[in-house]
Amino acid sequence: MSTIQAEQQGYLPLSSSLSASAKQAQVFNKITNSSLISIGQLCDDDCTATFTKTDIKVSKNGTPILNGPRNHFDGLWDVVLPTPTITQPSANAIIRKDKSKAELAAYLHACAGSPPLDSFIRARNKGNFVTWPGIDAIDFKKHLEPTIATAKGHLSQEKANLQSTTSSVTSKQEHPAYTHEPEEFSPPSESPNIKSFECFATIVDKDSKSGKAYHDLTGQFPHPSSRGNKYVLVHYDYDSNAILAEPLKNRMSGEIKRAWLVLFEKLYRNGNAPKTLHYGQ
Repeated sequence: MSTIQAEQQGYLPLSSSLSASAKQAQVFNKITNSSLISIGQLCDDDCTATFTKTDIKVSKNGTPILNGPRNHFDGLWDVVLPTPTITQPSANAIIRKDKSKAELAAYLHACAGSPPLDSFIRARNKGNFVTWPGIDAIDFKKHLEPTIATAKGHLSQEKANLQSTTSSVTSKQEHPAYTHEPEEFSPPSESPNIKSFECFATIVDKDSKSGKAYHDLTGQFPHPSSRGNKYVLVHYDYDSNAILAEPLKNRMSGEIKRAWLVLFEKLYRNGNAPKTLHYGQ
Protein backbone atom coordinates (compact mmCIF):
# COMPACT_ATOMS: atom_id res chain seq x y z
CA MET A 1 0.00 0.00 0.00
CA SER A 2 1.31 3.45 -0.93
CA THR A 3 0.17 6.93 -0.05
CA ILE A 4 -0.45 9.64 -2.66
CA GLN A 5 -0.79 13.35 -2.04
CA ALA A 6 -2.73 16.03 -3.85
CA GLU A 7 -0.69 18.13 -6.26
CA GLN A 8 -3.24 20.93 -6.68
CA GLN A 9 -6.38 22.36 -5.13
CA GLY A 10 -9.43 23.95 -6.66
CA TYR A 11 -13.21 24.34 -6.43
CA LEU A 12 -16.01 22.43 -8.14
CA PRO A 13 -18.49 24.41 -10.29
CA LEU A 14 -21.41 23.72 -7.97
CA SER A 15 -24.29 25.86 -6.73
CA SER A 16 -23.51 29.26 -5.23
CA SER A 17 -25.58 28.27 -2.18
CA LEU A 18 -22.76 25.96 -1.09
CA SER A 19 -19.89 27.21 1.01
CA ALA A 20 -16.32 27.28 -0.24
CA SER A 21 -15.38 24.32 1.94
CA ALA A 22 -18.18 22.22 0.41
CA LYS A 23 -16.92 22.92 -3.13
CA GLN A 24 -13.24 22.45 -2.38
CA ALA A 25 -11.52 19.77 -4.48
CA GLN A 26 -8.14 18.03 -4.44
CA VAL A 27 -6.31 17.07 -7.65
CA PHE A 28 -4.45 13.73 -7.70
CA ASN A 29 -2.55 13.35 -10.94
CA LYS A 30 -2.03 9.62 -10.34
CA ILE A 31 -5.78 8.93 -10.39
CA THR A 32 -6.66 8.88 -14.09
CA ASN A 33 -9.74 6.66 -14.41
CA SER A 34 -12.38 8.71 -12.54
CA SER A 35 -12.96 11.22 -9.75
CA LEU A 36 -14.59 10.71 -6.35
CA ILE A 37 -16.99 13.11 -4.62
CA SER A 38 -17.00 13.42 -0.82
CA ILE A 39 -20.62 13.06 0.26
CA GLY A 40 -19.59 13.78 3.83
CA GLN A 41 -18.15 17.13 2.74
CA LEU A 42 -21.51 18.06 1.22
CA CYS A 43 -23.51 16.81 4.21
CA ASP A 44 -21.31 18.92 6.54
CA ASP A 45 -22.65 21.91 4.61
CA ASP A 46 -26.27 20.95 5.48
CA CYS A 47 -26.89 19.03 2.26
CA THR A 48 -29.16 15.97 2.06
CA ALA A 49 -27.98 12.98 0.03
CA THR A 50 -30.43 10.24 -1.01
CA PHE A 51 -29.11 6.98 -2.47
CA THR A 52 -31.50 4.55 -4.15
CA LYS A 53 -31.12 1.42 -6.19
CA THR A 54 -31.20 3.42 -9.40
CA ASP A 55 -29.89 6.94 -8.70
CA ILE A 56 -28.53 9.53 -6.28
CA LYS A 57 -29.93 12.96 -5.40
CA VAL A 58 -28.19 15.68 -3.37
CA SER A 59 -30.08 18.81 -2.33
CA LYS A 60 -29.78 21.73 0.06
CA ASN A 61 -32.85 23.38 1.57
CA GLY A 62 -34.97 21.68 -1.09
CA THR A 63 -32.83 22.92 -4.01
CA PRO A 64 -31.22 20.17 -6.14
CA ILE A 65 -27.42 20.26 -6.11
CA LEU A 66 -26.35 17.00 -7.79
CA ASN A 67 -28.03 13.95 -9.29
CA GLY A 68 -27.03 10.96 -11.36
CA PRO A 69 -27.73 7.29 -12.16
CA ARG A 70 -26.18 4.24 -10.56
CA ASN A 71 -23.48 2.40 -12.44
CA HIS A 72 -24.39 -1.32 -12.40
CA PHE A 73 -20.92 -2.40 -13.49
CA ASP A 74 -19.03 -1.14 -10.40
CA GLY A 75 -22.00 -0.54 -8.07
CA LEU A 76 -21.20 3.16 -7.61
CA TRP A 77 -23.24 6.22 -8.49
CA ASP A 78 -22.16 8.43 -11.38
CA VAL A 79 -22.63 12.18 -11.05
CA VAL A 80 -22.23 14.57 -13.95
CA LEU A 81 -20.81 17.88 -12.78
CA PRO A 82 -22.29 21.05 -14.33
CA THR A 83 -20.20 22.71 -17.01
CA PRO A 84 -18.78 26.02 -15.73
CA THR A 85 -19.77 29.14 -17.58
CA ILE A 86 -16.68 30.84 -19.00
CA THR A 87 -17.04 34.56 -19.56
CA GLN A 88 -15.19 35.67 -22.64
CA PRO A 89 -13.41 39.02 -22.31
CA SER A 90 -14.79 41.76 -24.51
CA ALA A 91 -13.43 45.04 -25.79
CA ASN A 92 -14.89 48.03 -27.54
CA ALA A 93 -13.19 49.19 -30.72
CA ILE A 94 -13.93 52.45 -32.51
CA ILE A 95 -11.29 52.18 -35.22
CA ARG A 96 -11.61 49.76 -38.11
CA LYS A 97 -9.03 47.15 -39.07
CA ASP A 98 -8.62 48.68 -42.51
CA LYS A 99 -6.93 51.79 -41.11
CA SER A 100 -3.28 52.40 -41.96
CA LYS A 101 -0.51 52.33 -39.38
CA ALA A 102 -0.19 56.11 -39.62
CA GLU A 103 -3.88 56.56 -38.79
CA LEU A 104 -3.69 54.04 -35.96
CA ALA A 105 -0.56 55.72 -34.58
CA ALA A 106 -2.28 59.13 -34.62
CA TYR A 107 -5.38 57.70 -32.94
CA LEU A 108 -3.49 55.95 -30.11
CA HIS A 109 -1.26 58.98 -29.54
CA ALA A 110 -4.32 61.23 -29.27
CA CYS A 111 -6.00 58.80 -26.85
CA ALA A 112 -2.99 59.20 -24.54
CA GLY A 113 -3.40 62.99 -24.54
CA SER A 114 -0.90 63.80 -27.32
CA PRO A 115 2.20 63.69 -25.08
CA PRO A 116 5.76 64.28 -26.36
CA LEU A 117 6.76 61.40 -28.61
CA ASP A 118 9.77 60.29 -26.54
CA SER A 119 7.69 60.22 -23.32
CA PHE A 120 4.93 58.27 -25.06
CA ILE A 121 7.35 55.66 -26.41
CA ARG A 122 9.04 55.26 -23.00
CA ALA A 123 5.66 54.71 -21.36
CA ARG A 124 4.76 52.16 -24.06
CA ASN A 125 8.04 50.30 -23.61
CA LYS A 126 7.49 50.11 -19.84
CA GLY A 127 4.20 48.26 -20.39
CA ASN A 128 1.83 51.07 -19.44
CA PHE A 129 -0.37 50.40 -22.49
CA VAL A 130 -0.49 46.61 -22.52
CA THR A 131 -4.29 46.63 -22.91
CA TRP A 132 -4.17 48.75 -26.08
CA PRO A 133 -4.36 46.33 -29.04
CA GLY A 134 -1.75 46.77 -31.74
CA ILE A 135 0.30 49.43 -29.96
CA ASP A 136 3.45 47.28 -29.72
CA ALA A 137 3.53 46.68 -33.48
CA ILE A 138 3.65 50.37 -34.41
CA ASP A 139 6.86 52.32 -35.02
CA PHE A 140 5.65 55.72 -33.81
CA LYS A 141 8.84 57.51 -34.88
CA LYS A 142 8.21 56.34 -38.44
CA HIS A 143 4.42 56.58 -38.73
CA LEU A 144 3.46 59.45 -36.40
CA GLU A 145 3.59 62.97 -37.81
CA PRO A 146 4.13 65.98 -35.47
CA THR A 147 0.80 67.08 -34.02
CA ILE A 148 -0.56 70.54 -33.24
CA ALA A 149 -1.97 69.31 -29.91
CA THR A 150 1.50 68.28 -28.70
CA ALA A 151 2.99 71.62 -29.73
CA LYS A 152 0.23 73.65 -28.06
CA GLY A 153 0.70 71.72 -24.85
CA HIS A 154 4.24 73.11 -24.50
CA LEU A 155 3.71 76.77 -25.41
CA SER A 156 3.18 78.10 -21.89
CA GLN A 157 6.66 78.24 -20.41
CA GLU A 158 8.29 80.49 -17.83
CA LYS A 159 10.60 83.22 -19.10
CA ALA A 160 14.30 82.71 -18.53
CA ASN A 161 16.32 84.62 -15.88
CA LEU A 162 13.30 85.60 -13.76
CA GLN A 163 14.93 84.26 -10.62
CA SER A 164 18.55 84.13 -11.75
CA THR A 165 21.26 83.85 -9.09
CA THR A 166 23.69 85.82 -11.29
CA SER A 167 24.05 89.50 -10.42
CA SER A 168 22.67 91.88 -13.02
CA VAL A 169 24.69 94.88 -11.72
CA THR A 170 27.93 95.56 -13.58
CA SER A 171 30.90 96.88 -11.62
CA LYS A 172 32.49 100.20 -12.56
CA GLN A 173 35.60 98.46 -13.88
CA GLU A 174 33.48 96.58 -16.45
CA HIS A 175 31.07 99.34 -17.42
CA PRO A 176 32.38 102.02 -19.82
CA ALA A 177 30.19 104.70 -18.26
CA TYR A 178 32.21 104.48 -15.04
CA THR A 179 35.49 105.58 -16.70
CA HIS A 180 35.20 109.33 -15.83
CA GLU A 181 32.87 109.15 -12.81
CA PRO A 182 33.34 111.41 -9.76
CA GLU A 183 35.57 110.07 -7.02
CA GLU A 184 32.75 110.11 -4.43
CA PHE A 185 30.79 107.48 -6.41
CA SER A 186 30.91 103.96 -5.09
CA PRO A 187 28.85 101.06 -6.54
CA PRO A 188 26.63 99.09 -4.20
CA SER A 189 28.36 96.22 -2.47
CA GLU A 190 25.38 93.89 -2.87
CA SER A 191 23.00 93.26 -5.73
CA PRO A 192 19.57 94.85 -5.35
CA ASN A 193 16.58 92.58 -4.74
CA ILE A 194 14.95 92.37 -8.15
CA LYS A 195 11.25 91.48 -8.07
CA SER A 196 10.28 88.77 -10.50
CA PHE A 197 6.54 88.71 -9.76
CA GLU A 198 3.95 89.95 -7.29
CA CYS A 199 1.63 87.75 -5.27
CA PHE A 200 -1.64 88.79 -3.64
CA ALA A 201 -3.70 86.62 -1.31
CA THR A 202 -6.87 87.29 0.62
CA ILE A 203 -9.37 85.40 2.74
CA VAL A 204 -12.90 85.27 1.39
CA ASP A 205 -15.80 84.71 3.73
CA LYS A 206 -17.71 81.59 2.71
CA ASP A 207 -20.98 83.52 3.01
CA SER A 208 -19.81 85.93 0.32
CA LYS A 209 -19.53 83.21 -2.34
CA SER A 210 -21.74 83.62 -5.35
CA GLY A 211 -22.87 79.98 -5.32
CA LYS A 212 -23.16 79.93 -9.10
CA ALA A 213 -22.75 76.75 -11.10
CA TYR A 214 -23.23 75.82 -14.74
CA HIS A 215 -23.73 72.49 -16.45
CA ASP A 216 -24.65 71.11 -19.82
CA LEU A 217 -24.80 67.82 -21.71
CA THR A 218 -22.55 66.76 -24.54
CA GLY A 219 -23.98 65.33 -27.71
CA GLN A 220 -24.23 61.58 -28.15
CA PHE A 221 -20.86 59.93 -28.72
CA PRO A 222 -20.58 57.82 -31.89
CA HIS A 223 -19.88 54.67 -29.88
CA PRO A 224 -21.06 53.78 -26.34
CA SER A 225 -18.47 52.96 -23.69
CA SER A 226 -17.97 49.46 -22.30
CA ARG A 227 -20.39 50.39 -19.49
CA GLY A 228 -23.05 51.62 -21.89
CA ASN A 229 -22.53 55.37 -21.40
CA LYS A 230 -23.34 57.62 -24.37
CA TYR A 231 -23.27 61.16 -22.92
CA VAL A 232 -21.32 63.25 -20.42
CA LEU A 233 -22.74 65.82 -18.02
CA VAL A 234 -20.17 68.62 -17.70
CA HIS A 235 -20.41 70.85 -14.61
CA TYR A 236 -18.52 74.07 -13.80
CA ASP A 237 -18.51 75.51 -10.27
CA TYR A 238 -17.71 79.23 -10.22
CA ASP A 239 -16.46 79.60 -6.63
CA SER A 240 -14.07 76.63 -6.64
CA ASN A 241 -13.21 77.04 -10.35
CA ALA A 242 -13.73 73.29 -10.67
CA ILE A 243 -14.80 71.42 -13.80
CA LEU A 244 -16.49 68.08 -13.07
CA ALA A 245 -17.96 65.45 -15.37
CA GLU A 246 -20.19 62.41 -14.98
CA PRO A 247 -21.08 59.88 -17.73
CA LEU A 248 -24.70 59.09 -18.57
CA LYS A 249 -26.31 56.16 -20.31
CA ASN A 250 -29.12 58.30 -21.76
CA ARG A 251 -30.65 61.77 -21.53
CA MET A 252 -33.73 60.82 -19.54
CA SER A 253 -34.57 63.04 -16.56
CA GLY A 254 -33.88 60.28 -14.03
CA GLU A 255 -30.38 59.62 -15.41
CA ILE A 256 -29.56 63.36 -15.50
CA LYS A 257 -30.75 63.73 -11.92
CA ARG A 258 -28.55 60.82 -10.82
CA ALA A 259 -25.47 62.35 -12.46
CA TRP A 260 -26.21 65.76 -10.98
CA LEU A 261 -26.52 64.32 -7.46
CA VAL A 262 -23.14 62.62 -7.86
CA LEU A 263 -21.50 65.94 -8.80
CA PHE A 264 -23.38 67.89 -6.14
CA GLU A 265 -22.21 65.44 -3.46
CA LYS A 266 -18.57 66.06 -4.44
CA LEU A 267 -19.01 69.82 -4.19
CA TYR A 268 -20.98 69.58 -0.95
CA ARG A 269 -18.32 67.47 0.76
CA ASN A 270 -15.73 70.13 -0.08
CA GLY A 271 -17.82 73.07 1.12
CA ASN A 272 -18.81 74.38 -2.33
CA ALA A 273 -22.45 73.40 -2.65
CA PRO A 274 -23.89 75.62 -5.43
CA LYS A 275 -26.92 77.76 -4.74
CA THR A 276 -27.84 78.72 -8.30
CA LEU A 277 -27.58 76.33 -11.23
CA HIS A 278 -27.54 77.56 -14.83
CA TYR A 279 -28.21 74.96 -17.48
CA GLY A 280 -26.86 75.11 -21.00
CA GLN A 281 -24.73 78.25 -20.57
